[in-house]
Amino acid sequence: PAGSLMAKPINSDIAENGLARFAALATAGKTLRLRLLKAHALGDSHATIVTNTLASVTMAAGDFTLANDSTTGRKITTAAKSAIPVIADSGAAPDLHFAITNDTDSAPLATTDEASNIVISVGGGNNTVDVPALTWAITFAAT
Repeated sequence: PAGSLMAKPINSDIAENGLARFAALATAGKTLRLRLLKAHALGDSHATIVTNTLASVTMAAGDFTLANDSTTGRKITTAAKSAIPVIADSGAAPDLHFAITNDTDSAPLATTDEASNIVISVGGGNNTVDVPALTWAITFAAT
């Protein structure tokens, strides 16, 4: 699924250590996963995010690209991923989100809305999803 993205919170580790922390965690041998979720609420635990996962793929350090934001900040973009196997049904009225998790430490790192909210189904075990490149930005106010 592809849709417009709305910013959602990032965890304190990312906020305090900067967006480069995504790639640093992957380089340090942590298992980072990009997940498509059937639902998400602010403050959801790693266990809840795993339970709500419809499809997921491991992310490597090279899947994260840092750059200047077009305004006054920094951004990180994840590589697009294709043909990710669907492992669960979304139900009739999903509230789809994308999440990046640190599965080694059972920590959610960042989430964002997936605005299409289309119904996803396993479909006999042969369905896959494509995830576009996703961008998280931190904008700094002028002082």
